[in-house]
Amino acid sequence: MKTLHSALLNDNYFEDLFLCCCEKQEYPPASLSEIWMRDHHTICYITAGNGNIKFGRQNLSLSAGQGMWIPPGRACRYQADSEQTWHCLRIGFTGKRAESVLSELSLHEPGRRFFISNQTRLEEISKKLLDSTRGTLMQIFLRQSLFYEFLSILAADMQEEAPLDNSFNPYVTRAIGWIREHYAEHDLRVSDVASHVGISRNYLFTLFKESMGHSPQEYIASFRLNRARELLIGTEYSVDSISYSCGYEDPAVFSRAFKKKYRMTPINYRTHIPAHHRPEPQDPLPSQRASKNPSP
Repeated sequence: MKTLHSALLNDNYFEDLFLCCCEKQEYPPASLSEIWMRDHHTICYITAGNGNIKFGRQNLSLSAGQGMWIPPGRACRYQADSEQTWHCLRIGFTGKRAESVLSELSLHEPGRRFFISNQTRLEEISKKLLDSTRGTLMQIFLRQSLFYEFLSILAADMQEEAPLDNSFNPYVTRAIGWIREHYAEHDLRVSDVASHVGISRNYLFTLFKESMGHSPQEYIASFRLNRARELLIGTEYSVDSISYSCGYEDPAVFSRAFKKKYRMTPINYRTHIPAHHRPEPQDPLPSQRASKNPSP
């Protein structure tokens, strides 16, 4: 392992949420390193290459554009792919609101990967962070502003599941693809997914837990809510229209599920994200809901 740049900061001038460290490391092919995450939260983001991070019983494959949250006090094993150098960016932070912010970003479950398409911007911010390590008041404010900008990109661009991973079991890959095509159907059941890929419901459950760390039903629920989040910040569709388009028959049930996951109502979430951070929607609302719930 080669540390390209590292900065221990601990800017506790800000008690609610502040940066502890920022470091970028490169791991030569097939290299193995053990790293202790100390007493702060860590967001690990991959800028190039492929590798695996193992902590506890979790063993996740991560490639460029993917990232994950690592809780405090964890010993992690980083192992690079055997054929290419692996580049990892780590942002460490803590504070009174750290856990609630992680929850709002849906990063409160260890081992859940995310994907960011705006990789260039994240690398620009991290470079500026690593270049501003002096202890002047100006530098402290600059680092904090860059740290919050980093989080703002996660809030606006983060997808909870990366594009289909070829390392997944083929049945899991096919199941995920089918769920993404049919998530808007309110009567979608795990048994339907299992039947489509040609295996039993119980076997599909086992494969999902092994590959992704959660059940097919949890994946469906998470994908629906993440899609709703994208529509809330990327369109002007009504909350009711979005709830129907994401597979919920009852907008009240949708609102309760959304609040449980993101710690705020859909309406509050929409107003919480600044307009200039809102991404474009990936596609229009499903046509089968259009006549029932026309968009405004």
